[in-house]
Amino acid sequence: MTPLFSYLLKANIALFLLYGFYFLCFRRDTFYGNIRWYLLATIVSAVTFPLINISGLLSDSPVIIQYIPNIEDIYKYIIIHTQTTVANTQTEYVAELANMQTISFSVILLCCWLSVAIFLFAKRLYQLVCIVVLWRSYPGKKRGNSNIIAVDSKIQPFSFAGSIFLNPSLYCEDELDKILAHEQVHCRQRHTLDVLLSELLVCFFWFNPTVWFLRRDLKQNLEFYTDRMTLRLGFNRKHYQYSLLRVANTNYQVVINFNHFYSNLKKRIVMINKKESSRFLAVKYFLAIPALVAVFIIVQSSGLQANIFVDKCH
Repeated sequence: MTPLFSYLLKANIALFLLYGFYFLCFRRDTFYGNIRWYLLATIVSAVTFPLINISGLLSDSPVIIQYIPNIEDIYKYIIIHTQTTVANTQTEYVAELANMQTISFSVILLCCWLSVAIFLFAKRLYQLVCIVVLWRSYPGKKRGNSNIIAVDSKIQPFSFAGSIFLNPSLYCEDELDKILAHEQVHCRQRHTLDVLLSELLVCFFWFNPTVWFLRRDLKQNLEFYTDRMTLRLGFNRKHYQYSLLRVANTNYQVVINFNHFYSNLKKRIVMINKKESSRFLAVKYFLAIPALVAVFIIVQSSGLQANIFVDKCH
């Protein structure tokens, strides 16, 4: 197995195990801040764990060093070493013939993976360019921790980095206050970083269904958290939910927006009205630490190779 395929396999094993732990233990909670950090840790861990190699520390196999004290032993060593070299050469020749038959299949797999990854990355790069064009085309106005970009086209309000893009003429003053308060929470919490990380993960691990579920849950969790923080500013809960229904869907997939995806509105409204989880249940998030350690050991163990050199001279 090539190093690239080995890395992809280990990274996806880590993704599957860590997301599975979240799905079983955390997904029904309202500790949105804790869930956010766990999902971010899942992304970073899956990408970095396969790059770390501690096999030398985990393996306690002794290395036997051959010591040749006299001429007779040297003669035996040369004869055995020569025979071994000839046998290895024949084995390598047969393996090379077998590799020539399978190389085309590996190349096809690599080209398919890379082609889709480049396409997905290019699509998101194009969306980023569209956002930059909007940012450069309209003047901004500072408000609190964010920069308000008022556009004259019909778009859904969204935030990216420290800027909020919206068409203020489409909303009444009360709705505009709710939208700006919502998007300012996204800006203050730097949710754009979460979204970009999840989108990059999808680009390179697109063949794994887990990454698509993880991206969906991460974005939903950010919306749940932002809805709750916005309501704590004193907005009427019922009026806020009506505002969600009033905002149309966006064409920008990589951005955090006020409505997110229309199909998730029902779930967002359910979570807005859901009773907060008991604070005592927050203790279980300490289980994330042993879960990360366990997955790290599993990833490392899957790459361990024995370093035992058997003495063939005696």
